[in-house]
Amino acid sequence: MSDQMNETWDETIDFRRLFAVLQKWVWLLVAGLAIGAISAYIFSRTQTPVYEATTNILVTRNSQQTVADLTQSLNLSQLVETYVRILSMDDFLGIVSQRVDYEVAAENVDVSALTNTQIIELQVQDADPRRAARIADTMVAVLIEQNETLQASRYGDAEQSLDLQIKETETRIADFQRQLDQAKDNALVEQVAEAKTNIDATVEVINTTLADLERLDKMSWESARFYLYRAKYDLVEQQSRLDQYIADRSDLESKLATDPVAQTDTNYAATLQTRMENLDERIEATRQQIEETQKEIEFLTPLDTEEGFNKVVVEKQNFLKTQQALLASYQNVYTNLLSTEEVKRTTNEIDNLEKNLALYQEIYLNLLSSLEGVKTQKMQNTPTVEQVSPASAGEDPVKPRTLLNTLLGGLAGLILSGSIVVLRESTDDTIKSREDVEKLLETRVIGYIVDIANEGDEDGIYVARVPRSPVAEAFRSLRTNLEFSGEAKPLKTLLVTSSGPSEGKTTIAANLAAILAHGGKKVVLVDADLRRPRIHRYTGISNDSGLSDLVNAEQAEGISAYLQRPDNIPELAILTSGGLPSNPTELLGSKKMRHLMQLLVDAYDYVVIDAPPMVVADPHVLSGIVDGVLLVMVPGKTRTDVVRAIREQMQQSHARLVGVVFNRLKHRRRAGYTGYSYYYYPYYHSSDYYYSKSDEKADARQRNKRSASRRNERNKRDTKVPAPNSEKPT
Repeated sequence: MSDQMNETWDETIDFRRLFAVLQKWVWLLVAGLAIGAISAYIFSRTQTPVYEATTNILVTRNSQQTVADLTQSLNLSQLVETYVRILSMDDFLGIVSQRVDYEVAAENVDVSALTNTQIIELQVQDADPRRAARIADTMVAVLIEQNETLQASRYGDAEQSLDLQIKETETRIADFQRQLDQAKDNALVEQVAEAKTNIDATVEVINTTLADLERLDKMSWESARFYLYRAKYDLVEQQSRLDQYIADRSDLESKLATDPVAQTDTNYAATLQTRMENLDERIEATRQQIEETQKEIEFLTPLDTEEGFNKVVVEKQNFLKTQQALLASYQNVYTNLLSTEEVKRTTNEIDNLEKNLALYQEIYLNLLSSLEGVKTQKMQNTPTVEQVSPASAGEDPVKPRTLLNTLLGGLAGLILSGSIVVLRESTDDTIKSREDVEKLLETRVIGYIVDIANEGDEDGIYVARVPRSPVAEAFRSLRTNLEFSGEAKPLKTLLVTSSGPSEGKTTIAANLAAILAHGGKKVVLVDADLRRPRIHRYTGISNDSGLSDLVNAEQAEGISAYLQRPDNIPELAILTSGGLPSNPTELLGSKKMRHLMQLLVDAYDYVVIDAPPMVVADPHVLSGIVDGVLLVMVPGKTRTDVVRAIREQMQQSHARLVGVVFNRLKHRRRAGYTGYSYYYYPYYHSSDYYYSKSDEKADARQRNKRSASRRNERNKRDTKVPAPNSEKPT
């Protein structure tokens, strides 16, 4: 059931992805449709109008017969098709071109035979309607002139065609006759064998019944009861003996496999093998005895009473009479088959062959009759060609067809733009869905974070400002998934990194740390990005001293002096990056850094580390001293080759990748990227269940006030003295 649900879900995801791709590129499809339609419309409007002249040609036969037969109608239809072909031939059009002193192209002439009539419809297209009518009339005149030269060859072709059909039909008749004879022979053999089999089977049943009656005649119901009790007793003994044989054989088999003597002494092993073979023979013989005893019990069971005994005797006698009558019937059938050698029961194959044979015999007779009719009427019938009415051209042009061309142009533009979309999507090697992540990294996507609108530096941690927002719910879901990931192995230190820059790893790290702190845990957020630190800007705190200063300090035990706590999250401690060192990789990989991490682990429940992207060596150094790595990706931006490189680097460093977080997802799913929507977010967002417009405006006002206050404090600090919480311990 679970596999079926998973398959159904995969099919749903594929359909959604296709729909998302169409939604993403709908502008290109519409543009291709519009450009194609407009181009076709303009092209059609610039073409020279073409007019069409139409005339009809009647093909008749001057027959001396009063009644037309099927052969005459058939030949007339062939004659009409012949004239149609002649009117379309290049040589014929060349003669017409000479007559009208104008080049007549084959693509401007359309000739067709009207269904179930003797009329040929001739259509000629030209830019001049009068010239089109003249060409059509000239074509009819030339056809009438050539009609006489066509007659001789026409009958000769008909006779040759009929002769060929007669020979083919004779061959088919002989073939079907041979197959029919073979099918009858096979059926006779099968029916004789079937009758013999039925006789043998019935004789065997009669013999068995006679033996049963003879046995019943020699016993009474009292003796049958005695034999039944004895058979049941024998069955118990035989079953017990079989169980003992099986147990002895199992012991010998175990001894042969485990006994050291049997492993080293081949003679002893051969003796055990011989004893096992003897036991196999006894087991098989005992099983046969049990089968016979069971049949005996089955035979004697209804005989243990006088009424049952008499009933069985009567049934056996009646059954014997029935089988004897059936045997006589089978013997009669068998004798008739051997004496007459005729099939008594037909088959589908024989029926089909007889029908086909009769059909081709009828066709053969018809062909002979047609051939005689052609020979008889060859000199009697003279086909004639007549023009029903002079050719006339319409007042309105037939080309170009602006509306049709516009529709076809739009369709061509749509197909072209669709091909571009398919090519673009097939060459796009970015990560788009959770399936891509699972395939490349063999891990799960455990978080889906939407793009946080109107967020900037010094605004503070978002989930602390808007704790009841859908984004906060998404981070709570991420926290839950991380807790599940830590069930098998503790997950106290978590490294947050990304595949490349500007993918929001700092946002994920800060908000995740805040959510962990909201859960009642002691959390410290460490800014280990010693190249482009942003934790202090994101949270709006000072970066006068931090990680680099603490690692370089002689005593790392004074950690509390370097830690800062946001006003709205007192449970969260933040260790900023401090001064930017010239050797960040060596500093992060030093023993002091490991000692510092151990102190943080001892003092806090969770240590969340904001590390540089994987394009540098810093996160690879840090991955060796943390419990897990959380990788941040942006669907549609992160490339698959980068992800493959990350996988190889993590395998080399033996890092534990706990999962991937999709960041900067749109509130409305971005076209082309599927598989990352989570079930509760659309509900909460669409209903504004957690966050109203008034709350958003109030947050914006408070954020502006805090930003202005921090700027004033920073200006004062720059002009006076450093902040007290940034002083280093003595």
